[in-house]
Amino acid sequence: FVFDQFGTWRSLYKRETFVSLVVCAVRPSSYSPSNPISSPCTESWTQLPGGFCYQLTVLAELQTPTNIYDAEMQCRSQGGHLPAILSGEQTNLIQAFLTGLKRQNSQFWIGLYCNWAGRSQLSHTGQRAWIDGSPYNKDYSNFLDEEDDDPSCNINLVDTFLYNGALKGKWQKQKFDTTLNVLMCTRQTIEFMTNSATSTVTTTAIIPTTTTDQPLTEEPTDPPDDPSPPERP
Repeated sequence: FVFDQFGTWRSLYKRETFVSLVVCAVRPSSYSPSNPISSPCTESWTQLPGGFCYQLTVLAELQTPTNIYDAEMQCRSQGGHLPAILSGEQTNLIQAFLTGLKRQNSQFWIGLYCNWAGRSQLSHTGQRAWIDGSPYNKDYSNFLDEEDDDPSCNINLVDTFLYNGALKGKWQKQKFDTTLNVLMCTRQTIEFMTNSATSTVTTTAIIPTTTTDQPLTEEPTDPPDDPSPPERP
């Protein structure tokens, strides 16, 4: 597998060109694994309806603007991803959030990309997908160019899109190496993840049809074959 431009693992076939870059990693002796997110939206995160926390960062003049790859890596370092926008209601929430921060005309990368996984090695056709794993909603899109409004895509074109607040949240095609000074990240809220996990457990739980004071794992004890009568006093 190779680590592609969107941080996903993609298999290579013999017909494809060999990669020209090899990256090695060494874990320092002082390494300690990062703690999983265990708190609701706090500090620089803002919780909006829909089960997501949002973080808007405006890069200072001395900071390096981000292309889409660096933007996604920065979001991952905070436990999130570039935004997946799944409905018109979510677009309205984001636009209201930006307006409250006086950033309603902001432009930032969104996590829409062309996913090749599961396709024939001879085909260049993929399917649009969100980098955070959210299912792509074929019933909702907000492309600026109607020609892009297709669930299928060409993996060779490396189409990437930004959210254009000045155009009411339209998804505008932009070259992947374009640098922006505004970064939006999202992550699921703890309540949303907990409810999802609870639902999964509930649907798979086996409810016993009888009750007993004994643990369910114990085998019942059979009575003796020839019980002796009680002794008379």
